[in-house]
Amino acid sequence: MVPGLNPIEEWIQSELQILVAPGPNLAPVDSRRLGDGWQSLIRLAAMEAVAELGEAGRKTFVLAEEPETYLHPHLRRRLRRSLSRLQSSGYQVAVATHAPELISFRERQHIVRLTMTTEGARAREYSTASASQALRDEEKLNERGNHEIVFANVVVLAEGKDDVCALRMGLEKTGLDCDTDSVSIVDCGGVGNLPDYARVCSQLQIPWIAVHDRDLDESGMPKQPTEVAHSALEAIKTSRDGVLTWNNDLEDAIGLRAMGASGKASPLWIDRNHGSREWQTLKGDATITEYIAVIDAVRRGISQALGSS
Repeated sequence: MVPGLNPIEEWIQSELQILVAPGPNLAPVDSRRLGDGWQSLIRLAAMEAVAELGEAGRKTFVLAEEPETYLHPHLRRRLRRSLSRLQSSGYQVAVATHAPELISFRERQHIVRLTMTTEGARAREYSTASASQALRDEEKLNERGNHEIVFANVVVLAEGKDDVCALRMGLEKTGLDCDTDSVSIVDCGGVGNLPDYARVCSQLQIPWIAVHDRDLDESGMPKQPTEVAHSALEAIKTSRDGVLTWNNDLEDAIGLRAMGASGKASPLWIDRNHGSREWQTLKGDATITEYIAVIDAVRRGISQALGSS
């Protein structure tokens, strides 16, 4: 007969008692009496202590299920660095997570996206070893790094924050709840980075829709960097993906120049001029028909992707 494990677990807990002082002038207490937030901090401290020991003497596995629970974003990023240090020291690290802070395109990671289908669980993989230098550089500039795309059902790729604001506003006015449907609208940091993000999505089989300016020059032809990016997107695109353009750019599409204004269509300008208007009112504005057409096309693409996922 195999003995039960409860006595063994109780013995280990009694022998490995951890005392924690919750404050500088407070007496230490048994860690088991502290809340879940403290338990997460203790786990983080334990991982960092192990990382300080240096290289693993033999093949050792570290398995963690949602270790980010109860940690705020800054400590989640610190947890990611601790796990990376363990990996660099020879540990085999496997983590199940829902936290984008634990994803990094700059570090050596093998990402497995698990989704449930009518046929059971489906796994799709992406190795950060294949990430472009542009994708790594963008992460340096953007602390969040757009890592939430690996958890999304659909990803909308935009050139910059102005486009993100315009797209989110329009989609929400049509009644789409991006958070409920797990739709990520991401600032890719320029038209040249759109194909890099599209490749990540494609490898994980996440439907994507890219929206960018046409960027016409004086002769009426697209500028060379935009043409290169557009051609790359078309080559990556599958039947579930889409590539759309503002004609000629967001400022023209959303009516900034038609109102006699100059400069960029900043999020503040967009909100002040269109934020309080209902969707039906916007659809009746002849100066933003191009904007309405793009939003409608993005919404259709999202609905199609969600329906087939």
